[in-house]
Amino acid sequence: MKKISRAYSTIIFAMLVFQTSLIAQMVGTDAYIKGQYMEFGINGLGGFEGVDTSISPLPAGMHMRSTGNDLFGIVGNPQKNGWLDSLYDGDFFTPGSPENGWGIEIGITGSTVAGTFFGNNCAWPQQMNGSITSFATVGSFHTAIWEGNTSAGDLHLKINYTMHDTALFYSTTVSITNISS
Repeated sequence: MKKISRAYSTIIFAMLVFQTSLIAQMVGTDAYIKGQYMEFGINGLGGFEGVDTSISPLPAGMHMRSTGNDLFGIVGNPQKNGWLDSLYDGDFFTPGSPENGWGIEIGITGSTVAGTFFGNNCAWPQQMNGSITSFATVGSFHTAIWEGNTSAGDLHLKINYTMHDTALFYSTTVSITNISS
């Protein structure tokens, strides 16, 4: 009886590991999150949605939407039909030009003098390099956390991407910490 229960626990453990690896995973420095009805990629260096699949190949089972480039952004299946329609009539984007990214400006509110701008964008160099510091699937939630600093070294930024497995959206929470004097 001990051998049977040990075998079952090994099989259950293997199934859980296999299931998690199909749903959410790191490829190189980038992250891919796959729910039942939505999928997206996160750039590890810049912390924005959009992964260059020529550098970090798309995991098996993901649904590439873009044509003409190797960039994977966000794709959804709002029909909830098992991704049968190859056009995926859902909310999606393909990262690229003219702009796909994010930024922060530090300056005086309401001033005509421009502040200091830092931006991360797939079309031009990142000014806030970082990396994905945490990546997990816990229960029905998939999360990836990106952290980085401004090139001036005065701000630490943390972006938490969270998605429920059956959702057609994900949440992004941004935290900014002053690390300068």
